[in-house]
Amino acid sequence: MNFQDKIDQLTQQITDDPDNDEAYFKRGELYFRQKAYDKAQKDYEKALQINPEYSLALLAQGYILALKKDTSFISVFETAKSFFSPSTDEYGWIGRIVQESQNILENATPSDYNERGIKFSDMGLMWQAIEDYSLAIKEDSSYDYAYYNRGLAYNEVEEYQLAIEDFTKTIELDPDDSWGYNDRGNSYNYLKQYNKALVDYKSGLERDSENSSLYNNIADLYFGLGEFEQAVHYFEEAVKRKPQEATYLTNFAELYICMHQYIQALEMLNKHESVIKDSMYALVADILRLLIYTIQQQDTYTLEQQLIVAKEKQVETHWNFDNLMRWWENNQALDENTRTKIKEYLDIAKSLE
Repeated sequence: MNFQDKIDQLTQQITDDPDNDEAYFKRGELYFRQKAYDKAQKDYEKALQINPEYSLALLAQGYILALKKDTSFISVFETAKSFFSPSTDEYGWIGRIVQESQNILENATPSDYNERGIKFSDMGLMWQAIEDYSLAIKEDSSYDYAYYNRGLAYNEVEEYQLAIEDFTKTIELDPDDSWGYNDRGNSYNYLKQYNKALVDYKSGLERDSENSSLYNNIADLYFGLGEFEQAVHYFEEAVKRKPQEATYLTNFAELYICMHQYIQALEMLNKHESVIKDSMYALVADILRLLIYTIQQQDTYTLEQQLIVAKEKQVETHWNFDNLMRWWENNQALDENTRTKIKEYLDIAKSLE
């Protein structure tokens, strides 16, 4: 779908529901990407008229004012900040956005643009972040950190080829840094160019054999390809280097389920329960536990109710359940009643991705 098609689709949503603040905001973001700032501002303003506490619309509006060197951006950013408690990360991030914007107004440096871009990225405003990284690169074309951060942002918005170009430039500028290889590998992985991804991940390990993310990403790649023994080896290496990383532990437990090693999966979840429950993957771990309990015919009532509540509240899992869906499709050893229950749970889990 091209830009105009996306704009037309959002325009139709607005026509159908004139109080759809999110549609106005999303259309504004499309206009922003086209540098049609006046149109973007009008859409952000409409979103704010509908929802005066729409903090992202305020930040996007303030960003355009900052680009135009209109000092009223300060009050706009401060209003957005006021919607968050001082104890929250968002409050601090917006405070840094204000600070860096003032620095840019007085004497812009590549670092100021880069740092502001990071905070916009933290807030989820990826296109504003990309613009800031681009401004940093315009100031200093050899600023490898800005290329790297822009590549990360492009990955987030699924512009993988643009991300590859930025990570390639990062590697050119700093060939000994393993992270450029890691994240270019991720871009290739998203594009299903698995051989290229694997080459990059292993090139990263040649430069830093202690980078746990590289081991995890190699394991995850092998996991998706169904090469489970290879995946086990690399997950073990990742966990060995970073034993308190909930992502690796949850991934590893999921792998054991797909290998039909349900006892090992449950042991993994139970052994590291304190780490996982304090992470963003606590719900995922409970879903994995629910699947295992269903197979083992244990009491699933509490876990099932948790999943139903998560569905009602649309709690995001930040997880891809494709591997488990493939496991379910290929697992004909389970009785039909168990398969039916598991499919119901996985369908809910997929809806929360």
